[in-house]
Amino acid sequence: MKAYYLLFAAVLLLLLQSCDKNPLATKLPGEKVLLKLYRFDEDLRSADLSQSGFAYQNLYQKYGDFLPLFLESIVRIGPGNDSLSLSMCSDFLNDPYIAETDRVIQEVYTTEKMNDLKESLETSFSYYAYYFPDSLIPSLIFYNSGYNFGIYSMDSTIAIGLDWFIGRDKEPIQQLPFPEYRKYKMDPEYLEANVVKDWCNRVLYQDMAGNNLLENLIYYGKIMYLLEALTPGMEDSTRMNWKSGSVEWCESNEFSIWKELANQEILYNTDPFAVQKWIIDGPFTAGLPQESPAMAGVWTGWQMLRDHHRRFPEQSLLQVLEAGAEEILKSYNPKK
Repeated sequence: MKAYYLLFAAVLLLLLQSCDKNPLATKLPGEKVLLKLYRFDEDLRSADLSQSGFAYQNLYQKYGDFLPLFLESIVRIGPGNDSLSLSMCSDFLNDPYIAETDRVIQEVYTTEKMNDLKESLETSFSYYAYYFPDSLIPSLIFYNSGYNFGIYSMDSTIAIGLDWFIGRDKEPIQQLPFPEYRKYKMDPEYLEANVVKDWCNRVLYQDMAGNNLLENLIYYGKIMYLLEALTPGMEDSTRMNWKSGSVEWCESNEFSIWKELANQEILYNTDPFAVQKWIIDGPFTAGLPQESPAMAGVWTGWQMLRDHHRRFPEQSLLQVLEAGAEEILKSYNPKK
């Protein structure tokens, strides 16, 4: 009988250990992916805009469809296929505020900083290539968006507005008419997480189905779980773009958050406002105490994905990402 209890205890301990083990703990095999990085901001600044036709041809040859996108949709100077629009970029570049932002970009994103960023992003996209071996690896274009678009993902390119990540303490950021919670997220430390997260959103978007709150929680939870898989070693607070202490608050109040969500009227509500308040940015999550961080619903969806994969550790990441919302909900065990 004593041997039976010892065996039972050993099996129980093994089960508990397997529940705590991170199913995403994977050693990256093979060589790292080598990313192609381009500095559109530097090339635009050095272009001879007085010869707009020649300059347009050179930039288009290097940047393709990003150039007309930049002119027409990002800075909205003029028709993207008209070289005269490029000549009008002189006004954009010489605007004192844009010029000061450009100066700060050069100050923050030195050659050493860009090399470090490249190496870090190459690790993330190497994991992406591991999980999605047949997928295209995007090239990265860095530019000054004039505070219009932080990150703009296309079919084969991710355009990154460095102006959105120069640091909340920098003078151009301080002058922006943005709320403080938004300025806080404009630090270089959040750049990598946002680049990879935006690409995750593009990868998973076609799989999003339904409009109720549960389906949205699971969808954004899948984005965060894929982000986690691609950024081992990154802090959860960085992945969420949260201040220090926000993750700890959610961990301490996980069951209370779930109590606010766990009824039919809320969890299956399709009203856009009822859904959005749990997943949009802000000073805090509406319906929770003001000490809460924004997007507590996104964090909750992420925990659902984590619990589901711990419950089925034999499943691949792709199998977990393909699971339905109701199936994932059954795995959720909010911590008290």
